[in-house]
Amino acid sequence: MRVNIQYAVELNEIPNEVINILKEFDTHLTGTHPTRYRNIKAWIEEGTLPDALEEIDRLRIDLSIFDQRLEDATALLTGFLKEKSKPLVAEEEFALTEKKEEKQNVD
Repeated sequence: MRVNIQYAVELNEIPNEVINILKEFDTHLTGTHPTRYRNIKAWIEEGTLPDALEEIDRLRIDLSIFDQRLEDATALLTGFLKEKSKPLVAEEEFALTEKKEEKQNVD
């Protein structure tokens, strides 16, 4: 059963969180999956199709999990970019409000 886990990190830590997700993905792609591919290929060539089918199914499940993690990475970076663009607008609004208050105090 898959469950969602939420945790908080500082805004500036989000890129590192995405890098960690990608490292995990890279480790499995370069380490585990080539071996699995070789096993599947060997079983098919040997005629051990039930073993090949089981391994293909396990590989598909792993890839769906990685796809979800990549979707998480996309959501994190999208949210990060949106949030990073907000302070510029907020700073501009603050500056305008400050100027209005200064003008009112002068009048």
